[in-house]
Amino acid sequence: MSLTVRGGVGLALALLLVSCVPPPVIDLSRPIDPSRPVAELDVQPLLEGTGVRVGIAVWHPTLAFVQADEGWVARYEVVLRAWKRNGRRIAAEQSTERIVTVSSAEATTTLQHDAVALSLDLKPGTYWITATVRDRHARTEGIAGAVAEVRAVEVVAPYRVELRAGSALEPAYSSTLLADGHPVALQVRTDKEAAFQVEVTYARLQPEPPAPPDAPRGTASPLLWQPMADQQVGAGRGEVTLGLGVLAPGAYRWQVRAEDRVWQSGTWVVRDATFPVVTQWHGMVAALGYIAKPDEVEALRAVAPGQRRARFEAFWHSDERSSAEANEAVQVFAERLEAANLRFTERQSGWQTDRGMVYTVFGPPFFIDRDYNLEVWEYRLDSTSDRVTEFVFIRNTETGRWRLQREAAYAEPWAAAVDRWRTGRIVR
Repeated sequence: MSLTVRGGVGLALALLLVSCVPPPVIDLSRPIDPSRPVAELDVQPLLEGTGVRVGIAVWHPTLAFVQADEGWVARYEVVLRAWKRNGRRIAAEQSTERIVTVSSAEATTTLQHDAVALSLDLKPGTYWITATVRDRHARTEGIAGAVAEVRAVEVVAPYRVELRAGSALEPAYSSTLLADGHPVALQVRTDKEAAFQVEVTYARLQPEPPAPPDAPRGTASPLLWQPMADQQVGAGRGEVTLGLGVLAPGAYRWQVRAEDRVWQSGTWVVRDATFPVVTQWHGMVAALGYIAKPDEVEALRAVAPGQRRARFEAFWHSDERSSAEANEAVQVFAERLEAANLRFTERQSGWQTDRGMVYTVFGPPFFIDRDYNLEVWEYRLDSTSDRVTEFVFIRNTETGRWRLQREAAYAEPWAAAVDRWRTGRIVR
């Protein structure tokens, strides 16, 4: 009989307060089940002609690995499609089958990715690029998307930039990197002879939750970009690699400038080495903002390092629930934060997005109705009624980010869900 493992076994509390104090003692053996493969896309113009080259990063913890003679094996298919914007017509399609082999079960749970590169021959225009990843063992699939603009040959961007990370500086098609101590580099390919300049800036990301479903969304604070690197590159054809060294967690933006214009630009995010697990005190306290009162969050933020474990336990172990209920609530909360990070990460960590917020507080929906740029999550929040609560998410076609349509009617189910968390009546 074969043995199958699904990745993501490290819960948030396994490393909570890693720089502070030991976590509470609870069962940390349950694996995270992300339910479907997760991929990220890096879309770049083809220098050789009209079209795009798409790098696809498929995260190992979201694939099902089966034990085999050579180790642990995952099999999946990638179907890459370009859709004409505002329509349903497929303009181009490519597909490939992949086999991933790792040496041990532990290797299936680390946040490594399998890199796939495919090209699409496209006429000038704006397209929605989708990559459907079908897991052959789990019989599940996930979809990732990105917007691509293909320009005419005479005005095509003459630069292509690849992010490279790891000891061998392999291409990193994921926009998520880990602060794992490995150097990072930008590789610039160009067919233009004029001199160009590469600028890299850095911004710190704050771990703040979005507004509740019943509140106005508000305006997010702009990132404060600070200069990090400003590299002048001489004229000539070919490839140039710019070493950036080991990067700290935060957001990084690069721009390729030449002839008084920006030809190419992009952003990637470096996260703590334990991502998708939430390990740092400030991140866990910020996530508690979903179920804690504002004054409770502020009080936890001000706690001295030596008192953090006791205050954390005091928050969960209240008079309204038993010790077993408190431990169960802590574990479910940690599991959902990790799963949200795997599924919904954009520039923010997954738990900070609208979908991550709903997933963390309400859990997995019993049904999701998906369309081109629409997801409707359905919940039956009252076990004594067939009443369905729907959360509607719209994808911004310019950025690819999902946003919840906030409604005042969400106030009642949100308050009821928070009350279940506070009284230990959480159901998986």
